Amino acid sequence: MYKVVFADDEILTREAIAENTPWKEAGFQLVGTAENGRDAIAVIEEQKPELLVTDICMPVMDGLELSGYVQTHYPDMKVMILSGYDEFEYAKKALKYGVSEYILKPITSAELKDELIRIREKLDKDAEKRDRIAGIRREYEENLPLLREHFLERLLNGKIKDDAIYDEMEKMGIRISGSWQAVILIGTPDASDWEKEHPDISASLMNFIFYNVSGELLQNEKNILLFRNISDRCILILARDSEKALLQDAAEIGEMIRSALKKYLNIRTCITVGESVHSPRGWQTSYENAEYAEEFRYLLEDGGVLYGRDFLKGSGVGIQTSSWSEKLVLLIKTGQQDEIRNTAAEFFTVLHSAKCERKTLYLHIQNCVLSILITLEEWETVEEGELSDKAEFINSLDTCRHLSDIQEKFTSFCLECAEIIARKRDSSNQTIAVAAQDYIEKNYRNPDLNLNMLCDYLSLSVSYFSMVFKNSTGETFVEALTRTRIEKAKKILEGTNAKAYEAATQVGYNDPHYFGTTFKKFTGMTPMEYAKQSRAEG
Repeated sequence: MYKVVFADDEILTREAIAENTPWKEAGFQLVGTAENGRDAIAVIEEQKPELLVTDICMPVMDGLELSGYVQTHYPDMKVMILSGYDEFEYAKKALKYGVSEYILKPITSAELKDELIRIREKLDKDAEKRDRIAGIRREYEENLPLLREHFLERLLNGKIKDDAIYDEMEKMGIRISGSWQAVILIGTPDASDWEKEHPDISASLMNFIFYNVSGELLQNEKNILLFRNISDRCILILARDSEKALLQDAAEIGEMIRSALKKYLNIRTCITVGESVHSPRGWQTSYENAEYAEEFRYLLEDGGVLYGRDFLKGSGVGIQTSSWSEKLVLLIKTGQQDEIRNTAAEFFTVLHSAKCERKTLYLHIQNCVLSILITLEEWETVEEGELSDKAEFINSLDTCRHLSDIQEKFTSFCLECAEIIARKRDSSNQTIAVAAQDYIEKNYRNPDLNLNMLCDYLSLSVSYFSMVFKNSTGETFVEALTRTRIEKAKKILEGTNAKAYEAATQVGYNDPHYFGTTFKKFTGMTPMEYAKQSRAEG
């Protein structure tokens, strides 16, 4: 039921209308009467009615002045004028003051009731409209945080026109003060970390926890916006009065969040700070710069803070991987494992210092690995494709989160290649040694047998064969040939009546004296002493 105040200077008229009008049937409650406009204002101030019914001609303040006051101070209040003057000027002024109804006296209670019902219907419609607006406003306020996040995301992605930015920010209550501003991205948690520590927590829930932890840490910070984008990324916009303060606070805030996540959730993360700008119009540039800096988070094994301005696009393209692959191939061939580790570490130190984009880093690693494979497989001892499976890791480099992980896989690849080469070399060397010993066994009787003859037979250089044979048998060619001849001579002297010079001739010695000297050097006895002793024992 709506409240109504009635003003008329004629007491009889006032009392008659007040008593005889079916106010309640029309949906109203008469809460006060007044004999002039000033008294009516007092009642209005106290009762706050929805409807004022007033005469025009009243002392102190007439009905039109009263209507003007109501329009100024209570614009939603309806005004009905009851007048005995059917003059256009009065009606025109009434319209000017927003009067809802202008009714001429005399009027019956039934007619007044009908007019009141029409006004009540208008009030009902106004109330419904206010309720709808209030509901929309409540819904808007409830969704304002999401609307702000949506607006900020669109702003960072360049989807808000420059001339609309400040109006939209004002509408949404987004205020930030400081002439130097930067966008800060809090990197997504390392999945391997949180899945290991919290296997029952989904990625979306983890991002929610991530956002809340950041919010709690920053709740007392001024001139900072914290929000999530549609991908649940946690984004900060920080503003300070100087670039020095901006960068210093960005580092402190980033380290505070990173340390808290590491301490309480055992999660490593990387914070990237975009380049400094001077207004929200530059936030897109700062955001893109912070995103670009995330390309280089592989440089930080335990997380940390990276600044986008420290990284230049196209950096690291001039690294000569061929020189590194040449060094590593030589070390792999010679099996120098410690040097392989050291050289690989030096190579990755160069990659780290170059601060190259991740795709450029992958290209350098792939080029180096492929160069090593091609060079080794062109080598005689390695068959084509024999080492390829060891290089499969280059097809899954994007699964390596940090540079140290890639270095570990790369070093393992080089060491595994060295082991394969060593095994191949040992097998090959053993084959060469056996072939050489077989050749000596079959040709020791030839007094002209020498190293060159053997190497020609094996199609090997003298130096390479000498190295291989020595490493495999522990003897030189001459030592092996001499040992074979002396062993054969011993058997001849043990089982026959041959003379010393005859035994010498049979085992390839043309000079009996040299044979005797060599024999004694090996056995400690002359050939005849050895024969006499052997025959006596036999």
